[in-house]
Amino acid sequence: QYVFRCASCDRVTAPTVLGAASVVNWADEGRTLFDRSVALFPNTMRKIRGGLDLHAVRGMAVPFIVELRGGGSHSRAITDPLSTITAKGNHHGLLVPPGWNPVTGLGSVPVADLDLSRCRYRILKPTELKHGTAFTDDYVLLGTGDQQRTMVGNAVTPPAARVIGSAVVEA
Repeated sequence: QYVFRCASCDRVTAPTVLGAASVVNWADEGRTLFDRSVALFPNTMRKIRGGLDLHAVRGMAVPFIVELRGGGSHSRAITDPLSTITAKGNHHGLLVPPGWNPVTGLGSVPVADLDLSRCRYRILKPTELKHGTAFTDDYVLLGTGDQQRTMVGNAVTPPAARVIGSAVVEA
């Protein structure tokens, strides 16, 4: 949709950091907030309610990332990068309001009229977290979903590994 150009040489380039929306599998919106076998914690519900107002676009409800445990904030816009993914301390939830269209990027429900019971919520999958840390599709993670999340959280991301490796070679 956009062409990014280097400010100094005008060459077409890609941004160094992409928003969380670029790694989310939009086909999986999750379950409605109250259609769960175990209710969400009250603190999670407070973060969701606060995030709906904070991240609204022109008064319309849009998806956002709910940060559970750590991360330095309660929620992030879907256009912002994910917060640091740690092995055990930070989990990322996705809140999708009813009527939001991933193609247009617009919501169809004003936050003021939003029925919270129609919002959908889920935890980001290991593949989404893997892509959020710049691992490619061909990088295979073994184990259960929790074990894969732990591996992503313990990993040195490929961009950081390249920089460190280049510095070692140069030295």
